[in-house]
This record gives sequence, C-alpha cells and structure tokens, in this order.
Amino acid sequence: MWPHDSALLARGFCDYGHGADANRIARALFDAAERFQYRRLPEVFAGLTRDEGSFPVQYLGANVPQAWASGAIFHLVEGVLGLEPDAANKRLRLRPTLPDWLDEIEVTNLRVGDASVNLRVTQDGVSVKDRKGVLDISTRAAET
Repeated sequence: MWPHDSALLARGFCDYGHGADANRIARALFDAAERFQYRRLPEVFAGLTRDEGSFPVQYLGANVPQAWASGAIFHLVEGVLGLEPDAANKRLRLRPTLPDWLDEIEVTNLRVGDASVNLRVTQDGVSVKDRKGVLDISTRAAET
C-alpha cells in the first residue's frame, strides 16, 4: 500500500463524482496512520485484511517519515474539499464531500494568488472567514 498512490486515486474519485469511494480510501489511510508511531505513514506498508487484532505492517526499509507519504494526507484533504484554486482569475471553487465520520475541516490562511482566506467546511456547508484580498469563492455539493 503506497499512501501517495492511494491519495491520488481518492482525488480522482472526487474529481469524477465518486465521493463515497474516495471517502473509503481516506478512512483507510487515516485508520492506518493511527497504527504507526506519531501517526506518520511510511512510504509503503502491507495492507492486510481488517479483522480484530490486525494491523498494517511497514515494509522493511521504508522511509518514515517520507515526504510523499506525508503529503498524501494533504492531497486527501484537498480532494475531500474539492478545492479548485484559480489564482489567475482570483477564484476558488469548492465541491466538498466530507465523509460521515469527519464532522468538519478548518483551513486557515489558504492562499490563492494574492488573496488568503480561512474556511470551515462541515456536513452542512462552507463558512468563509477572514478573507483578505479579492477572491471569488463558490461552492457546490459534490456528486456522491
């Protein structure tokens, strides 16, 4: 199991309207991260069948932390939020598809070109806080 590859797959699912599939991958990666020291995903690990008492096993020689494995979580969050920044046109689009096990995500100081914004995304929608600069923000529900 390569966390960065899994995050890319999840983002693709989000982009093509398969939020439930993306959320299943996200849940699996977050669950795996909880089993590793400091919640640091190794670059690769064995994904075994889930049952009581099972756990993921780090591949011998895998780097921890590993930049692309650490970056996988950020890519997952980007996908779950459906972030589509367009700095040249001063726009930010969001298509959030939060999984039912994740109540909210707060993003602070998200920069898009010269602008920045703080966002709070919940199951009920998106709240925009502390927008600085010119930035058109639009949201729409993601297809699941």
